[in-house]
Amino acid sequence: MKKLSTAEKKKYLRAADAIFTAVALLLGLQLVTFSIVSKINFIGGGLFLALTASRICDAFEKKGKKGYIFIKELSFAAAYVIGAVLFFVFGSRTFAVVINFEMFFAIILVNCALAVFSKPVKVGRTVINGVICILILFMMISVPFSEEIDLVLPILFAFIIVVKCLVHIIATAFANIKLGVLRSIIQKTYASEILFGLVMLVVSFSFVFVSLEPSVTNYSDAIWYCFAIITTIGFGDITVVSPFSRFLSIILGLYGIIVVALITSIIVNFYNEVKEEQREKEEKKEEKEIEEEIKEIKEEINK
Repeated sequence: MKKLSTAEKKKYLRAADAIFTAVALLLGLQLVTFSIVSKINFIGGGLFLALTASRICDAFEKKGKKGYIFIKELSFAAAYVIGAVLFFVFGSRTFAVVINFEMFFAIILVNCALAVFSKPVKVGRTVINGVICILILFMMISVPFSEEIDLVLPILFAFIIVVKCLVHIIATAFANIKLGVLRSIIQKTYASEILFGLVMLVVSFSFVFVSLEPSVTNYSDAIWYCFAIITTIGFGDITVVSPFSRFLSIILGLYGIIVVALITSIIVNFYNEVKEEQREKEEKKEEKEIEEEIKEIKEEINK
């Protein structure tokens, strides 16, 4: 049987992490909608077990990068196990949900702190975790004044978890897109000039659509209409009727088709090349780290 490489193991662990997060998202939505009240113990417990499995996959996927990350993720997994037990035993009772609420808040707070003090600082993760922390604090302050706390608190808690799961799934999806690779491609092929032209058309044409079209009531609707044209999706929720606006729509559509065709060919031609270069650099870096670890172990043995 062929032994899986480190890259393949990480790929499967990342996929498993996404699946368990999706399960947690589904169960969280069940709690938010309160569609199955009689089985709230099992739904809440299953939700936390899915989060536990997600954290374990994330821990082993990141194992070897930094020692504290592996320990951190396993600690979070253990905390989620406690949350699952509380839900299975006590269901939506206020004290059990409050404990889980505070425990989840502590986890998000630790993630936020680590993102701030990491080098380089992970701005996106810091902002996202910071916003979630503020939401949790707001709910923890406002919910105790609610007359229906036993009903409101589990729903709000599930809503926070749903938001967190959605963010995690989106982040996992975009993690597979190497932004550094795309930046290198844009620099090599001068695609930035094409994209800049597209942005200029969207910005300028949007002002025209807002001024001439009764169906385009604000600038955000104009941007949405331009997006539908460029991507050739054509939602049909906003249409233009004046001849001049239709003419501009044709120009924008044609330019969008050209940009999509050019960008697609650029990515196909250069993405694999640049990615291969980065993969070789990463492999050399990993080999160097392994050699240093072996050297340290030999030195300790000799002592």
